[in-house]
Amino acid sequence: MLTTPTWQSWWELNRDRYLATSLGQSGAVTGGSELNGGLEGGAASNGEQAHGLATALLEKVLGQVDQKDRIAVLEAVARSGSKLPLEEFQATHLGASIRDAEQVVLSLGFERSPRAMEELFALIENTREGRALVGGRKEVPTSVRVQAAAAIGVFASDPGRGLLNQMVTDRLARLVVLEPDLPQEVQKACVVALGSSLPRDGSASSRRLMSLLEQRGRADDVLAQVPVAAAKLATTGKMRPEAVQECAQAQLHLLQNRHQPAAVRQGAAQGLGVLASVEAADSSQVIDGLSKALHQDPNSLVRNLATMSLAYAGARDGSDSPVFHDLVLPVLLQQLADARGEGRAWAALSLGVMGARAREVGGSGPPERVGRLLLEAFEDGHSGTTRGALALALGLLRYEPASDPLHQAWHDSGDPEFLRPCTLALGLLGARETQGDLHFMLEHSGADAWTIRDATLGLELMAPGAGIAALKQAMQDDAGRTPRSEAAVQALRSCPAGPALDALSSFLAESSLDPALIESLTRNLGRLLNPSGAEMRQRFTSDLNPAQLPTWLTGEDGLLHRL
Repeated sequence: MLTTPTWQSWWELNRDRYLATSLGQSGAVTGGSELNGGLEGGAASNGEQAHGLATALLEKVLGQVDQKDRIAVLEAVARSGSKLPLEEFQATHLGASIRDAEQVVLSLGFERSPRAMEELFALIENTREGRALVGGRKEVPTSVRVQAAAAIGVFASDPGRGLLNQMVTDRLARLVVLEPDLPQEVQKACVVALGSSLPRDGSASSRRLMSLLEQRGRADDVLAQVPVAAAKLATTGKMRPEAVQECAQAQLHLLQNRHQPAAVRQGAAQGLGVLASVEAADSSQVIDGLSKALHQDPNSLVRNLATMSLAYAGARDGSDSPVFHDLVLPVLLQQLADARGEGRAWAALSLGVMGARAREVGGSGPPERVGRLLLEAFEDGHSGTTRGALALALGLLRYEPASDPLHQAWHDSGDPEFLRPCTLALGLLGARETQGDLHFMLEHSGADAWTIRDATLGLELMAPGAGIAALKQAMQDDAGRTPRSEAAVQALRSCPAGPALDALSSFLAESSLDPALIESLTRNLGRLLNPSGAEMRQRFTSDLNPAQLPTWLTGEDGLLHRL
């Protein structure tokens, strides 16, 4: 997953924001006797009852599963807000193998308790208390410290934690700045965690974090994470215009300095997009700096990320603003015409993203010619990956004349690099004539989890409830056998929480369930039970550099898989 710095990598990290509004994140959770799964309590008549029944299911499973799956259940119960005491379970796993300790740490991040916060810092800082938590080892293993840093980011990204978030953010920023001897991977995890946090006022931590760039001896891949994290902090909570401007000026200098490593300039290109998307920033100055990077920087990813950040800046004041029409749109359309390969794909996707973000603000929408030019580029013929970006841009723009050409191209192609984004584009366009094709795709997609996910989302975008109903049928047909059922479970995490919670709870209650599915089921049920889960994941993943993703974040058991 996310192994190369392509536009697809960027989209995977940021897609939730652009699909959430169309999918809808609300809706009553209902359920009948099948949701009870042999538990006491009667039918779930509303969301609160369904939440209680699903939490009870998790607690029931916790006593039945083996040690490997118990960690996933612990994590899910912590996310659900259950009052079940977890401390004893967590202590057992922290003091067991290093692998167990790595896995169970995340459950501490989902707890709303000062005790969990202190234990996470003890692990990160390798204190005597931290070493006691991992069974009295001489040192807290670096891999466990990395997971603890990631977990403290999860802790501080929960919008319901208020003052605790401020305390965590300030403490973590001081730690990473004042402790240069922290292992490199721990430093990197701390910086990424800071970018995910939601303090009441992030301006002081933003300044402190930017000071890392002036310290000698810090690794490039640590410094590469700093600009985006600092930009997120500067634009969080009680936003201070002077802090935003100060951060923007510093990052413009980074972007323009060719002596800075490419990875740091990439971070600055993204950080400026985050900053330019708020009113406190001087958008004209940022746009000028990004435009110069787009045309002059020798690194292709700096140029591509600058293209996307221009879209953020252009969308800020809506589609009727002079910034949109006069400053940014001409630059992106020229890039679409001039660039080739990956550069053209980024230009297309940036146009779609700018249109989608501007629509959230208001206005009459992008000029019709934007959709027409994208469709002409699509019909000119390109690689599957470039056509996928063009299709997705047309979907994000809601350019309805593209529906029939995209549907025909979808039929004619066998390239998954094109089919997946085109499926989402057809869903965004509401192309209901494609529903039968997507049902067929779900029924014959084997174990390809990504295809199942995007076909499900395409159906949900076209007709709310249709994708979830298709998945429930697929899971019933499989009788709980993996791997297609596991792919279906993964797909449900991206669907509206209410109906998806109903479907997963029903499935988990089945006595014939394949034990191999327990981990995936419980983890995804925990995601849906956490009312802030989607926002937390989006906060953590948005605007990460696709070229600087460590394995603890993107691996098979990485944080992005588990959030």
